[in-house]
Amino acid sequence: MAEVTDQAQGLTGEELTTFLTKANQETVAHCRQECEKLWGQLFKEAIKLPKLTFNMDKNL
Repeated sequence: MAEVTDQAQGLTGEELTTFLTKANQETVAHCRQECEKLWGQLFKEAIKLPKLTFNMDKNL
């Protein structure tokens, strides 16, 4: 964040808007990529968990 703020110094109007829009899109892309990696890791770990098992009661 500080890097973007520093780079935005001196920009105004349309130039600032364009810069911040691009920085926002890059941030969103990065966050999405990292979230997808995390979901993949969580999914792989969840697969390793024991499956739900139970014994059927004879009265059912």
